[in-house]
Amino acid sequence: MHNASDIQYRCQKSDGTGTAGEFLTPLFQAWADSKKLTIVPGTLNLCADRDLVLPADHIPLRPWDAALNMPRRKATAGYDPRLYFVVLNSRHPAWMFRWSDDAHMGNFVVDTAVCGARRHCEIITEAPPFTETSGEIVLRFIGTGVAP
Repeated sequence: MHNASDIQYRCQKSDGTGTAGEFLTPLFQAWADSKKLTIVPGTLNLCADRDLVLPADHIPLRPWDAALNMPRRKATAGYDPRLYFVVLNSRHPAWMFRWSDDAHMGNFVVDTAVCGARRHCEIITEAPPFTETSGEIVLRFIGTGVAP
């Protein structure tokens, strides 16, 4: 079996929609509080150099989704919010957010002129903020098998 950690992605910072701080941060904060983590509000948006191969292992966020005030998203087919543990630039632990499994991702994320949906990464980090955001950022999933 291949490990997702065998693959490194070269990423560039990209623009998000600006809604993570307001809508997603309460969900992330509820999860982080349960783990006694201090996270940076909002997300760091990255675009990978190729489509992501997602690991099989992830952290389900449904136990904390009462904090998410987005009823239309929750009603969308395939809704299954999750985090994947990643490392940035070989030394900064972080988590990548996805609304669903890979099969349903198109219900939540679309291609943009700047980044294809399957290359888009919404990253949350622990405080203090990740500051190495100019130039290339290397993303690698942490030690889990590749999803079938």
